[in-house]
Amino acid sequence: DLIVNGGLVGALYGAAIPYLADIEDSREWAQAKIYVASAMAGAPAGVWATTRLIRGRPIKQGRAHLLTMGGVVGAAYASGILSLADVEAPRAHVLAAMLGLPAGTYFSYRWTGAEEYPIKRARLISLGALVGSLFGSGVALVAEAEDHKPYVLANIIGSAAGIWYAHGFSRDSDGTSAAGNHRTSMADRVTVSLPSLDQWFTMGLMMMRRPAVGGGSPVELVRVSF
Repeated sequence: DLIVNGGLVGALYGAAIPYLADIEDSREWAQAKIYVASAMAGAPAGVWATTRLIRGRPIKQGRAHLLTMGGVVGAAYASGILSLADVEAPRAHVLAAMLGLPAGTYFSYRWTGAEEYPIKRARLISLGALVGSLFGSGVALVAEAEDHKPYVLANIIGSAAGIWYAHGFSRDSDGTSAAGNHRTSMADRVTVSLPSLDQWFTMGLMMMRRPAVGGGSPVELVRVSF
């Protein structure tokens, strides 16, 4: 999972570098070639770098899921901090996301080293981040905030609180299950299905395109079963 995500991130970094280098003065066909060539070079570079970084490290599937989530959260937080500082330049946000992604991944690696994270628990923690962000946005909406800053701040605080709560909530419980006196974890009682990183990327591309006449197609973001 990490190697696949590393290749995708490498391709995104490859496409972002020409954008940061500001090649807008080039001809349109030359711009397209530069972006494609840079992304094609970035994908194998991302695979190679990820393979080297994870070699010999104790990373199971659940922990890998949290590393990916940490990278996404780190990129979002970095861009959000710039929004709070009233930085509107798109290139600054792209650069901040490029710096925040590895920082968030590294923080997640250090944070997840002390406990076991089965894939069910990892998905539950990701769900906590999503629900916390939505709850924070709802609070800002109910408060009728007119500026973008309260929404950004509410998303950051809400997602962090959701991660913290879900992390503690999904630890092994000392309670007994309804079927008998068997100790079960809260993560084993809940099944969460979230889109993979490539599915998020595909949905992002779909959102960038203007829909045709009529509404867009519905997309399943999360599925929770008990």
